[in-house]
Amino acid sequence: MAESDKEPLSDANAALLRMSDSRAIEINISGPLLKSKLAWKAFVYRHGLHHRIVGLADAIALCLNGSNTLGAFLGARAQIETTSLVHVLQLQLIKAFETSDLGKLNQFLDNATFSTRDPVLVAEYPEIQAKSILSAIDRFDKELTGIRGHYDRLSERCHPNALGQVSMFSRLDRSSGAVSFYEEKDVQANAQSILAGYMLVRIAEIKLSTNDELVIQISELQNRLDPVASRVK
Repeated sequence: MAESDKEPLSDANAALLRMSDSRAIEINISGPLLKSKLAWKAFVYRHGLHHRIVGLADAIALCLNGSNTLGAFLGARAQIETTSLVHVLQLQLIKAFETSDLGKLNQFLDNATFSTRDPVLVAEYPEIQAKSILSAIDRFDKELTGIRGHYDRLSERCHPNALGQVSMFSRLDRSSGAVSFYEEKDVQANAQSILAGYMLVRIAEIKLSTNDELVIQISELQNRLDPVASRVK
């Protein structure tokens, strides 16, 4: 590991421990969530992403420490996808608060929470058809430049393309034609690529905390526009 990576990795490990400890066990309808169903929806979706980020980070660490580089690549790639969704949630909450357009936020949360590509479900509920994850990653790339390019490179490893099979595990001796297989090649370069995905846990932690503050603001906004008292009769 490069010396320059030690401090960021330590920060990521600490963030993972905090996120692991702060995972929701149960969400009750009380406080701000009692005043706003939208806040409840956002909080449920936000914590689903929180659990996924912790699970992926744990998986990356286990695979990397166990010399399962391919598994670590898969986890790192999925971590980019999930952190991108946390970023998009933040953008949607900000936009809803600034425009007071809670209808669009509601549509976003319904789609994000129940999204699927199952053709039977989509035929019955077209509004929950899953959107391309690439659009979320592209939006994240506007803030964290280069993340889309890194995602594409990880994808080449995760798919059974050349970089994900023969080129990843073997070397050709051009003089003899013999092919030697290894558990992995380019150990250091692989670790750098994987850790770049793993370290997103710190960014995710910050964004999730910001999203919590935004959810409170959305709760106040919805209650101001449509007070709970007017809904309970």
